[in-house]
Amino acid sequence: MTSRRTFLCGDPDVTITSQQMEHHLDDCDPLACVLFSHSPSVQVYYSLRSRLESCSEAWLQEFIEL
Repeated sequence: MTSRRTFLCGDPDVTITSQQMEHHLDDCDPLACVLFSHSPSVQVYYSLRSRLESCSEAWLQEFIEL
C-alpha cells in the first residue's frame, strides 16, 4: 500500500503518492527542491534524499549554494 498525502503546491486538492513525489523531484531544479523541503513530510524528505543521492555534482553544488 502506497501512502498518500495532500500536497499543497498549486492545487490543494491534488493528492499524490510517494512514488509520484520522488519522480517529480527527479525532474526539479535545485531551487524547487529547496522549496519542497519547506513542506515537511516523510515523502518529501525520502524523495529529496533519493534526489541528492543520484544528482550530478553541478546540481548538488547549486543546491548547496541556495
